[in-house]
Amino acid sequence: MFCDLDGASLATIAEDARALWTPSDRVRLVQGDGVSTLEEELARLSDEEASGTFLHVDPYRPLEPGCTGETPLDLFARAAERGAGCMLCYGFDARDARAVVLEALHEWISGGAWYGEVSLRAEDLSEVGFDPGVLGCGVVMCNVGEEALAACSRLGEGLAQAYAGARLPNGHDGALEFEEGTF
Repeated sequence: MFCDLDGASLATIAEDARALWTPSDRVRLVQGDGVSTLEEELARLSDEEASGTFLHVDPYRPLEPGCTGETPLDLFARAAERGAGCMLCYGFDARDARAVVLEALHEWISGGAWYGEVSLRAEDLSEVGFDPGVLGCGVVMCNVGEEALAACSRLGEGLAQAYAGARLPNGHDGALEFEEGTF
């Protein structure tokens, strides 16, 4: 199931699913609020069904409540508690914003979570000299296999290596750093 407020994004997903020969009964598209839609779906699942589910939460703001008052982080934590494989993506434009997200994750997730982040080395976007969109981004994963976590770790390390010594268009440091950990 893919949820998005943007119909054009859903159309792209439908096109990609057809290009990959994914059977139409395996892809559900919902134009609406993803948090409330997925919360309803999660509540309908038995514990066995939940443990066989993978939930990818990719919000613009993981700590901002949606129309039902639930945050994307609330949904992620509830799915993880039910045994679903979960991945939460987040971005940040300053180290203090990153700290707020990680602190909230520590409060909501009771062990067994892995996180990986890739970011520029600056404290905030003012040090970058222009707005690249985000200073950094990360993923938090729960209830997934070691192979998946190792692949994510290799990806983060590979990105950091690929950008070692890189310069931004304005000449500032464009190198990336990768950090990973558990909580």
